[in-house]
Amino acid sequence: MKTAWKRILFLALCGMLSLSAAQINTRAMETETQGSQPAQRENQVLSNHSTLNYSQQDIANAYKNSLKTFDYLQSIYSSAPSAQSPYKAGALKDGVKKDTLNQLNYLRWLAGLNSVTIQDQYMERSQKGAVLLKATDTLTHYPTKPSDMSDEFFKEGEAAVGAGYGYSGNVAYGYRTMADAIQGYADDDYNVNAGVGHRLSMLDPNAYGVSFGFMAPYNAVSIYTSSKGSYSDAFYAWPSAGYFPIENLSVDAPWSIQLMSPYQFGKYSVVLTYKGNNYNALNYVYHDYYNALSFALPDTLKNALIDGDSYKSGELVTVSVYNVSNGSDQSLIIQYPVNFMSAKNPVTVNTNPPEMTTNIKAQSVGTTSVKLTWNRSTDADGYLIYRQNSDQKYGYRGMVRGRDTTSYTDTTAKTDDFNYYWVFPYKEVNGKKIVGGFEKYTYSKPVPASAKNVRAVANGASVRLTWSKVDNVDGYIIYRQLPNETKMSYLYRVTGTGFIDTTAQLNDFNFYRIYPYKNVNGKNVIGLSEKHVYAKPTLTNVTNLKAVGQTYRRIQLSWNAHAGVDGYIVYRQDPNTNTFTYRLMTTSTGFIDTVSKANEYYYYRVYPYKMVKGKMITGTSVNYVYAKSK
Repeated sequence: MKTAWKRILFLALCGMLSLSAAQINTRAMETETQGSQPAQRENQVLSNHSTLNYSQQDIANAYKNSLKTFDYLQSIYSSAPSAQSPYKAGALKDGVKKDTLNQLNYLRWLAGLNSVTIQDQYMERSQKGAVLLKATDTLTHYPTKPSDMSDEFFKEGEAAVGAGYGYSGNVAYGYRTMADAIQGYADDDYNVNAGVGHRLSMLDPNAYGVSFGFMAPYNAVSIYTSSKGSYSDAFYAWPSAGYFPIENLSVDAPWSIQLMSPYQFGKYSVVLTYKGNNYNALNYVYHDYYNALSFALPDTLKNALIDGDSYKSGELVTVSVYNVSNGSDQSLIIQYPVNFMSAKNPVTVNTNPPEMTTNIKAQSVGTTSVKLTWNRSTDADGYLIYRQNSDQKYGYRGMVRGRDTTSYTDTTAKTDDFNYYWVFPYKEVNGKKIVGGFEKYTYSKPVPASAKNVRAVANGASVRLTWSKVDNVDGYIIYRQLPNETKMSYLYRVTGTGFIDTTAQLNDFNFYRIYPYKNVNGKNVIGLSEKHVYAKPTLTNVTNLKAVGQTYRRIQLSWNAHAGVDGYIVYRQDPNTNTFTYRLMTTSTGFIDTVSKANEYYYYRVYPYKMVKGKMITGTSVNYVYAKSK
């Protein structure tokens, strides 16, 4: 709605509900986040609404019929009111009453609600309420009685600006006409701290009647309700589901949704989806009496949707309200589209199906996962995914929103079985999906994903293999190719993410592949091996070699174990000699040597060795140690 005139008028709106003030709970401001969306069950979405049946032309016609026809350059009264003694209620002309009622019923029609009628028996009371506000020059539901006003006039006026049994009271200041005030009540954009009580009053599903009074710049409106409402939808929203005219929503107005019995709000969570991106709503305000929630748009979304002081025609926002309960199920979603249009200048809607989906491909990305990709459909708003396998008939699997989102991962595919997929583009028209075709179907057989970060490192005479954990597998099969072999062959099977090959060939490259596997119905389904790795084990020096002299002509030798060896050969150089000679062979990492002379230095070297096909391969011994006994 064009709102330039509001900038030069002070507008204040206060709302009351039948018999009691609104009970309002304000939730702390939520953090604006893109892409956050609570997890919900796919089959628990409530999205049908009567307003989705409205076409752009329907709304354009209704808007045209709601426009004011009375000539407001002339007096609006059939009898003039007076805000000073002697006070007079006055009466509005039929043309003014018709414009006001048309505006109210047009807005109610936009929301999917019944029309109401003027309650003639209360029109004088409402007119007295407007005169009372003018006389006291105060916008309030609790006016003070002017000393020169009769008790009867004041009592009637006080009832009109307040609320009573079976009706709500609404008062406003600053509108040029009564019809403008009705639109202002629906916007409720100057009463943001208290939510949208006026809007909920105007759009009460239980309403059947209205009365109103006007004495510039004040007005009073009463909405009459019955406990037996004629509503038929599970919820009522503003802006409403389907096409919504930009002329009837201020850019500063909160959005709102009212739930009808038996539905209730749980933890407040409203997500707005625009062009494939999700935005969390802000500034939640709950109206207990109406069971309604109002909320604001984050600035990034709002700025994308508006142009100056108006929403942009042609923009589509999907509203998803999470954590809704029907008394037994606590995880329902209410979801509906808001498709902005201009009621003054409606555009012709292209109802042709979107361009077909092409280049559809399927690739296994895990034990139960298949990733689908396809080319973008130029006029699609999203894509519908269908699947069939040996356990399941052809049927709906999922949906992605946004024409630029061209991939989908099915995480419930049947393992080691062909899963067939169809990808249909769709576009939203008046809240309904028009579905296009596809070039061809695709299929894939999911198997365990390949292991990542596979590494082979020489570990002495062995090779140490490591890799990252793969989800949803039972273990890993290791294949090896030795230097003199022409192909990989089975080596071992493990459940962890590492293995030490103690039979690797020394001084040459050994090649390895890791295959994750999953046991399905007694059969091992083997995954992929992304790449091979290799390492060359060698026999090098033992580490931490020590010699410590002891009493009684003994010397203690020790060293660290050398991975993958069969044992160690110890050499000794005696005092007054020039060469090392064989001392002993051992599989331990130390021994006590008994020498012939005390207080003389003895020198030692230790060589690791490994037996390969009956041949001993010996490592090096760069370092030596020495000690003397006592």
